[in-house]
Amino acid sequence: PPMILVTVGVSNLPFDRLVAAVDDLAAEGETVVAQYGAARVRPRRAVCFDYLPFVELEEWVSKARVVVCHAGIGSVAMCLSTGRHPVVVPRVKRLGESVDEHQLTFGRRLGELGLATVVEDVSELARAVRSVPESQPRTGLSPQLADELLAYVGSVRARRAGYESG
Repeated sequence: PPMILVTVGVSNLPFDRLVAAVDDLAAEGETVVAQYGAARVRPRRAVCFDYLPFVELEEWVSKARVVVCHAGIGSVAMCLSTGRHPVVVPRVKRLGESVDEHQLTFGRRLGELGLATVVEDVSELARAVRSVPESQPRTGLSPQLADELLAYVGSVRARRAGYESG
C-alpha cells in the first residue's frame, strides 16, 4: 500500500514544526511513517521512530510513495539516489531549527533546479504531498550525489562570502 515517509534527519535541534504537520498527512488515507529525531512533539497518526540506521532509512525511502524531509544534504541525496522526488521543508534558524539558513538556501536551489518540491509554510505540506511526481526524472548526477551536492552548496557559499566581504 502507498506510504508517506517523513524524516527530519539526525540534527540534535528539534524540528517540531514539521513533525506537528505529520498528522495532516495521515488524513490522506495513506500510512505515514515519521522519523522525528529530537522533536518534542509526536504525531498521533503515524508509525514513529526517533532515529533509524542508514540502511533501514534507505529501505523506507525506496518503499515510500512520497518522502518529506528537511533540506539536509544526506536526506535529499538519499531521496534522489533512490529515484524519489522529495518534498523538502527547510529548517529555519529564527525558529531554532538550524544554526544558520543554509537549508533555506539549499532547499530553494533544489526547487529552482526541479529536484524537489519546496515547502516553507507547513500549512501547504498536505497539498504539496498530493501533487508530488511519482518519481524523479534521472538527473545525470552520479551515485556520489551527496559529494556533488556538497560541492555545489560549498561553491554557492564561497561566492556569497565573496560578495559579502567585497
